[in-house]
Amino acid sequence: MRIAAKWVSLVVCLVLLAGCASKEPPIYKLISLYQQQKYDEAIALAEKLTAKNPDDSQAYRFLVRSALAKNELEKYQQKYRERIQQKPGVAGYHFALGYVETQLKNIDAAIAELQKALEINPNIEYAHYVLGWIHINTEHPGADPEKGLAEWAKEEQLNPKSLGALQVYADRANYYLRAGNADAAEKDYEKITLHAFAQADITGAQNVISRIQELRDELAKAEAEVKNDPKNPESHFKLGMLQYNNGRLKDAIETWLKTVDLDPDNAELRNYLGKALLEDKQYGDAAKQLQEAVKLDSKMVMAYYNLAVAEDFFGQPKKALEHYKKYIELNPAAPKLDAIKERIATLEQEAAPKKKS
Repeated sequence: MRIAAKWVSLVVCLVLLAGCASKEPPIYKLISLYQQQKYDEAIALAEKLTAKNPDDSQAYRFLVRSALAKNELEKYQQKYRERIQQKPGVAGYHFALGYVETQLKNIDAAIAELQKALEINPNIEYAHYVLGWIHINTEHPGADPEKGLAEWAKEEQLNPKSLGALQVYADRANYYLRAGNADAAEKDYEKITLHAFAQADITGAQNVISRIQELRDELAKAEAEVKNDPKNPESHFKLGMLQYNNGRLKDAIETWLKTVDLDPDNAELRNYLGKALLEDKQYGDAAKQLQEAVKLDSKMVMAYYNLAVAEDFFGQPKKALEHYKKYIELNPAAPKLDAIKERIATLEQEAAPKKKS
């Protein structure tokens, strides 16, 4: 299992950070209400907090989350538009509308409102975090991970102990793990251990740090084994698996390409290499490796699925259709079976002769 997958439970905790603190400021009470799914009460308290401090971005955050849970985002979208018309100089109103637009996936509108909030009040918390999240996690045409990381750094600089900064540490660590940069991720987990309120979050971060260190040791050992016995395909395969599971996708591909030279008839190896190439969006090369895998082992179920996906992305719909069907034939209880059948139907429809009008 990858470290990133293990991190999911910790991220969930941090989204609702510090809900069980013993001395509860109003924001902790608000978080507790949200945790308990008492959305009406959470909204009522958030309204009181934002009436007292119109720039209380954390109160807006959980108000909007509660509105999302109640399917009432459009109501608050209109509400904050009206408030901005009445008082355009209040940063909190622009933040609130920007956060609503983010949840509605109106990304251009969200960016404009969040940037306006920061223009009015450069110190408003959580706006930089949301802008960073947009750059890192959406497919918006202007999305740029480097800009996202820069926004998260600004959030941290505002107050390294804030809820916004803690959310930055969580998401940034996850981003670094996906990118194969465990050292950078470890630094963010260490910040969580220093600044988180809830003991569960601290313990979770400590556990992930321990796992990172274990993997680092395992990688060093595997690299030494390959160096000592460069002709041993098993050592290369093991190193590739560790690199892959540590998010070092390109390193794993390089290692497995060398392993194929040492053990060309290993269907399992070809499947893993093909899957890694597929994840790296090298669809043509992925298809070649996966074709070899199914030649070597005609019953390797997942190789047919991976091959179909690679061919689908590579613009070979007829071959993709054939291999999607083969996958279902070999695995009639396949996960996501309905989605695969839907894709088959779409490919068949696209391949059907067009009727003349």
